Amino acid sequence: MERLLINTIQLCQQSMQQINNNTKQGDQIQPRFNLSTAVGNGSNSPGFASPFSSAIPAYSVNSSTPGKFGYPASSFSAVDMVFPELMNDIIAGKDVNLKMLLIPNYENTTIKKIKDSDVRLQRNLSMDEFVIAFGRYKRIMGTAFPNRNEEFDLYLAHIIETANIWLDRFNEYHKLFSAKCAVMLIQHNIKIDWSKGDLDLRNMVCAGSKINTCRKCHSTTHSTVMCSVQQQNFQPQRISTLYRNTPDSLGRDVIFVDGLPVCNNFNGFKGCTKPYCKYVHACKTCKSKTHVKVACQKYTEGHQHNDQNQIKTSSKNDYLLIIELLHLLIVTS
Repeated sequence: MERLLINTIQLCQQSMQQINNNTKQGDQIQPRFNLSTAVGNGSNSPGFASPFSSAIPAYSVNSSTPGKFGYPASSFSAVDMVFPELMNDIIAGKDVNLKMLLIPNYENTTIKKIKDSDVRLQRNLSMDEFVIAFGRYKRIMGTAFPNRNEEFDLYLAHIIETANIWLDRFNEYHKLFSAKCAVMLIQHNIKIDWSKGDLDLRNMVCAGSKINTCRKCHSTTHSTVMCSVQQQNFQPQRISTLYRNTPDSLGRDVIFVDGLPVCNNFNGFKGCTKPYCKYVHACKTCKSKTHVKVACQKYTEGHQHNDQNQIKTSSKNDYLLIIELLHLLIVTS
């Protein structure tokens, strides 16, 4: 496994070095079309004849005809604003940072200057962002290779499956897989099948990572809210008495609901800030999942009752002290 990881990283480094060596500083790709070609395309006005033809993607065109001043903007509902150089890199099969597809018309020349300081290109994508970025990647690739659409759909399903199990590792897995495919294509003229991914590489990247499982039945095939155990109101196996009496790391009592520990942070004044908390968010007083302990009516009534008992006890102690003092005065006199 270590040799496989080392070989993959070396291939990625070689690919990046070759790409950098082949890229000349200051080179700019001239757009294929400009205003003159657009005005001349399909125009009936004399003097505007043009040999250029339109290259509008079929998926972005609604049924509309050009008016006096051109096409209505509403005719194009799915336009990917990607710089031409980046589109050429995608079609050529190079390793592309998907984050660049989320920034409209982000030029590669700009990236070369500030890529080390641009935090937008360093962060990990959420699953929603990945789906949007990869959808643009697939559409651009589909303009040149429409037969690869199904292949990329299957790969996206493979990534979503990976994210459901290893939520914090699918970004790293995609980076290494994409780099590996680019290396094999550019250096060895071998096209990799994206539809199946690379299970060996995925196991190597995700080994030892936290697995996202159902908190009820510990399955990786569904989330806790979709668990059938919860639908059947099944009581999970309860934790031993020894563990139940053990406080948490801050010395707070551990309360259990349906055999699962209640989140003490949720019942605190600041609340729980974890996006995926493994503990039950329920009131520690009445075990309801609709409110926290400080907002519980039983908790408030219990505090009022304790205050009244303290007042009664204090009054009784004061009365006994007065009686004792009077008795002492009578004896001494």
